[in-house]
Amino acid sequence: DASHERTYALSCGHKFHESCLRGWVIVGKKDTCSACSEKVRLTEMFQTSHAWLRTSQVWVQCLEALRQILVWNPLIILCAQLFVYLVDSPTLPDA
Repeated sequence: DASHERTYALSCGHKFHESCLRGWVIVGKKDTCSACSEKVRLTEMFQTSHAWLRTSQVWVQCLEALRQILVWNPLIILCAQLFVYLVDSPTLPDA
């Protein structure tokens, strides 16, 4: 239940539930406040070491790889189709 979840106040003054901060860290935005985009350091905020701060880097890399695949996939397919078209196109007979 979100009403009983621990909250944290960032250096900019905005308060967030731990799960909200965890989600923000997982998508790779751990250096800015999601409300005002002010620079914050979440790793310095927490007195104890949270596993989700360490493991978030793996998720960030996975999400970045997925984003790169989605962004470049249409261009890769277009280049492959162009290559196949050029290689398989019939040559004109000599006159």
